[in-house]
Amino acid sequence: MCSTPVYGHVMPLRAIARSLLQAGFDVTFLTGSDFREAIESIGATFVTLDGEADLTQAKVDMGYRNVSKADPAGLQPSVDEEQQKYFVDAIVE
Repeated sequence: MCSTPVYGHVMPLRAIARSLLQAGFDVTFLTGSDFREAIESIGATFVTLDGEADLTQAKVDMGYRNVSKADPAGLQPSVDEEQQKYFVDAIVE
């Protein structure tokens, strides 16, 4: 299984993974390192996303802090710019 490393994406798939494990299947779960404990606690094999794709809450927080410092006028990047940065630019080629 694979999930964007965001709570609302990971946790529903975690429930499915748990059901698969209970049914006797082996499950490997690929997502961000913030979710290692949650995935390993159900008995699935955890594999972390690499590099920028490993979007952690700390990285998100740092990005917003950097934007605020770089832009004292309080102008925030557009949603499109944020989507590009955190999702498209993180794709491993």
